[in-house]
This record gives sequence, C-alpha cells and structure tokens, in this order.
Amino acid sequence: MTRKKIMFIMLALLCALQFTAADTAAIRETLTDVTVRVDNIDESGQVWSFGSGFFISENGLVCTNFHVIEDHFLFGCTLEVLAPDGYRYEAEPVVWNYGRDWAVLKIDQYQQTRYLDFADDVHLLDRIWASGFPVTGNLKITEGSISSFQPDFMGGGHDFYDVSMKFDGGNSGGPVINEDQEVVGMVVAYYTDARDMDFIIPISEIVDELYWARVLYDSSAWIPEYITGVPISSGQNFSITNQTGQELTYLYILDDLMLESDTLGTDVLGYSTLPDGQMISIDPEDFIWINAAVIDVFQMLTIVASSDTGEMYLHQWIPDLESWEITISATDHESYWIDEEAEPAALGAMTVENRTGYTLEYLYLVDMGMIAEGDWGESLLSIFSLEDYGDLSFDPQDYPVIAQALASGGLLTFLAIDSDGDTYLHEWDPSVDREHIVLTFDDYMMW
Repeated sequence: MTRKKIMFIMLALLCALQFTAADTAAIRETLTDVTVRVDNIDESGQVWSFGSGFFISENGLVCTNFHVIEDHFLFGCTLEVLAPDGYRYEAEPVVWNYGRDWAVLKIDQYQQTRYLDFADDVHLLDRIWASGFPVTGNLKITEGSISSFQPDFMGGGHDFYDVSMKFDGGNSGGPVINEDQEVVGMVVAYYTDARDMDFIIPISEIVDELYWARVLYDSSAWIPEYITGVPISSGQNFSITNQTGQELTYLYILDDLMLESDTLGTDVLGYSTLPDGQMISIDPEDFIWINAAVIDVFQMLTIVASSDTGEMYLHQWIPDLESWEITISATDHESYWIDEEAEPAALGAMTVENRTGYTLEYLYLVDMGMIAEGDWGESLLSIFSLEDYGDLSFDPQDYPVIAQALASGGLLTFLAIDSDGDTYLHEWDPSVDREHIVLTFDDYMMW
C-alpha cells in the first residue's frame, strides 16, 4: 500500500470520527434540552415517586407514561416537572390512555424552545438514543439499537420494540430518538422474566393522539393535514347519503345542547323526503348551530333520521375529524327508541370485560337499595379473579336485580375491587347496554 493511499484512508477515518463526534454532541444537546423528570409530590411536599418525560410542543406539553403519573390519580399526589432550566413547575394531566400507558401533561404559561417531533420510518438495527432519570434521579443518556418488534406481546394486545439498552425504575416515559433526533418510541418497561428484553412503545401507535393534544391546546408545532383537515371555506357543503334501505322522511342535525334539551330544531329535508340511495347536500351556514359546530375544534353533531315506517337512525359526526361525505346506513338503526309502555326485551348472555389495568378479586352487581343497605350480595367472580383484559360471561336470568331494574327502568352498578383493595364503580343501564360492559380505570373511585 502506498503512502498516498495510507494518508487518504487516515484522512477519511478522521473525517468520519469528526462527523460522529458532532452528531453525538447534537444528540446529547437535544436530549438534555427536551427530557424532564416527572415527580409525584405527596402531602408533606416530598417526592413520592418519579419517572421521565419529554416536551412535544413549544407551549408546555409533556409526554410520559400513564403509570408514571398514576399516583396522582390513586393518592392525590401533585405532579411537578423538573425542567431542563433547573426549575420545577406544577403540571396537570390533560389527555391520557391508561391501557396503552401514555399521558400528556400541561405546564401552564410555559414556553419551550426545543421539543421533539415524531419518526415515521423505523427499522430493526436502527441506531437510537434514550434519555431519562433512572434510580438516582439524575439524567442518563444511553445509546443502542432496535433489536426486535414484538407484536401483541404475551397476548396482552399491545406491540413493543425490544431495544439493546437496559432500563431501570425512573426511565419510564423517557424519549427514544433516532439519528434525525425524532422520537421513535417511549421507554415503558423491561420484561422481568428475560432481563435482556427492554421495551419501548412505538411512537406510531400513539402519534395521532399526540398530534391531537397539540391541536386541543393550540400548539404552533407541526400537525399533519389529516389531523387538522382543510380549513373550512365559506360555501363548502357536506353531504348525507341514505343507505338505510328505506325512504327517510325526517332528518335533523343536533348539537350537544339540543340533545340535552330534547330540541330537534329544523328538519333539513323540509317538505321533501330522501329516498334510499339518494344524497342531500347541506350548507353549514344555513343553520347557525351547525356552522358553530363546524368552526369549533372537535365539536360533535348527531344526525337523527326517521324512515317512512317509523324506524330511527342515529349517526354521530365530528366535522374537523371525519369525512364530509356522510352515509346513514342500516348499522345506524337505533333500537333503543322503544315504546315506554312496552315490555322490556329479555337479555341474552352478558359479558363484563376488565380493562382497569389491575386484577379484579371481587365483582358485585347492585342497585341503589343494596348500596344503601350495604348488602352487595355474592361476587360474580365466585372463587376466581379476573385478570386485566380478561372477561366474564354470565346469564342475567340468574340475577333478579336485573329483572327488577328492567321492570322499573332503574340503573344498576358494577362494584369491583382489585388486588390492591382499590374500588371501581361502573353505572349500567340494562335497557341500553345490553350485551357487553367494559370496566376501565375511569371507573376508579377514590374514597
């Protein structure tokens, strides 16, 4: 090998090392500027528990795991964010999904110069960096790669990326970014039965919700067109097509206030009808309440239609999220608009699904009288427990309290107690929810 070739190779290697050093410095600077510690503060002002998070907007939106802030809901802890500027700020959860284990916090009146955007192209062996505040509560940055994709891990219904880094308590909620400094995932857990498996939530599975958080809290950060939609212009119409199989004789479009007050407003068909397979075009500006819902973010309208045979159809529509070409079909048939004098139909087999995130040890079905007397009867679970994502089927004919509620039009309550002794209350109307009940963390009752 000639001296010229040796010098050329050394020069190329030196340039590569300089590029890598510069690249690493940029990664370090970004993660230092966007990663925060999320503290649960107890009544005495001490840190009860903590995890990590990261900024996703310029106006104080922080993404983290739901389990990082769970003590806020369970024990009333105050949430504080230790920001990169070294100061602590009180924060409130604004949107969350306990099942998928993500949450967004909001720091009021906060401005953040740097925040992270989201990757849309992730592959195995991609080079990645993670940051967080494990164990000691000090910032730690690690480098690694994406090792595997784990769909529906252990039958739990969720997908994960397994990565080469090692995570510990406190890492949860921290960002994992790629070479372009975009989030590819969020640290969530490690698998205790296989210490070499450490998981992140793929950002692609929650990115729409994070974009919506930006929309709902007026962030100027980038939001894709499929979330924001095209700005509504004057004279832009929406259409409703009748695919019910019947001729529609009445068609009303109601906002939430009209629904609550049982006000129908104006029949948009006027003196006409809408035959099956036909379409009507409607200008929102012709109806004040419809135009107001179109302008407001995330406002829902309910379309109520009646056929020439008296059948009712209900279709819910969110103008800035869903298509403006609306179809009313047979699946919108509203079977609950029944004659109050008629005998309630008998219930078939019922299913109760556990989506609380915890194992349920007891499950009772009670009415108000039983609650007042402190008589809960026997647990539907008998000697068994109900795991998270598990379900229980039972015959309603075995429970006279259901027949009594159907006859009187009363409500019933599912009362559940988990393995930690926490209680969940889920109100049930047997005349409406007739087949499948889902118990969630939203049913948690803090005594």
